[in-house]
Amino acid sequence: MMKVPNTILATGSAILEYSDRDHAFNVRYEFSVKFDPEDVLRRVSTSLKHYPVTGIYVNGPSDNQFYFVKVVLNSQSNEHTTMKSEILSKLVRMQRQLEEEIRR
Repeated sequence: MMKVPNTILATGSAILEYSDRDHAFNVRYEFSVKFDPEDVLRRVSTSLKHYPVTGIYVNGPSDNQFYFVKVVLNSQSNEHTTMKSEILSKLVRMQRQLEEEIRR
């Protein structure tokens, strides 16, 4: 709701604009420090190339054993929940794959 005084409306000073602008959101996921951050960033970038990613960053350690990878996306707000779920699923599979590679 927006309250605009009548004097503003009478002089034509108020402009209301509505649009279907994109919605920026983040997805954060923890990776073990045993995984090289540069390798993880490369893999995340490759895995998410079909999504509207605007940035992928190492976003600081969560403790001495893990660090966060932050994926910044820009999409229509109604796609936000589904897209976030898909990306988190991909990141979980990626971590499992990295763990399997280390075991070999």
